Amino acid sequence: MTTTQGVRKMTLQLTPLLDLLLIVIFAQYMEVQETQVAVEQEASAALVERDQTIAELKTVEAELFETAQRLSVLRGELSEQSQQLALAQDQLETTQQQQNVLTDLLVELFDIPEQVVERTITSTKPPAGRTTSEVERLKERFRQIAVEQSGRVIEHLLSYEEIRKRCDVWDVHVTPDNFLTISSGDQILKMQIPIDISKDFVQQEFIDEFIETAHTLPDPKDLVIMMLTYDRRSQRWATEGVRDALPQIILRMNFESSSRTRYDYADLGFRIE
Repeated sequence: MTTTQGVRKMTLQLTPLLDLLLIVIFAQYMEVQETQVAVEQEASAALVERDQTIAELKTVEAELFETAQRLSVLRGELSEQSQQLALAQDQLETTQQQQNVLTDLLVELFDIPEQVVERTITSTKPPAGRTTSEVERLKERFRQIAVEQSGRVIEHLLSYEEIRKRCDVWDVHVTPDNFLTISSGDQILKMQIPIDISKDFVQQEFIDEFIETAHTLPDPKDLVIMMLTYDRRSQRWATEGVRDALPQIILRMNFESSSRTRYDYADLGFRIE
């Protein structure tokens, strides 16, 4: 009887301990579960953050690559611009030196004595070739050029050069041996001035041969100006014949060109040697 009572008493004493142990184990299990969930959430968040970081890193790498390419292009452009700048500076220095030389030459060139101007103007055309008003106008222009600043003279020369770029100038010259030369740039053509058995100028033959010869020159620009000059030793019949035939040549060449090119001429008289 006593033994049975002892066993019951021990059983009653262990039951609360087992309950407490179960409670502790369950509490620890719940804590572990919560910890695992938290860890999983943190790991998931870390994975998302890692993926975002990788994506951002790839974007930055792409931007860096593009920037490097742009930088390489800019370096190439900068190098090219530096070379162009150096070339432009060299050209500027060369142009400045040429302009200084040209200025000095022009100052010396246009310091022309009055008697030289008088003799040149009055002898550039045959007798009665210029009116009194034309002579006075040219003399006044010489005086203006002589006193103008060299920069102004250079401006005139540059303007003339721009005109030359937009039109062709043919130098038509009567030589002492009764030949006619047509010069355009580096090309010089030469033709015999025709005469008959009576040693008279044959105008129609001259016109035909002149036009045929002129057609061998390079294709002209929109405007062609023929500058007619004579040698002081040229025969009178040759100079007068060419001078009288030139307007008809101009008329015919304008007609044949069908307005593609306009031809004109200027009679400059005797060539100044």
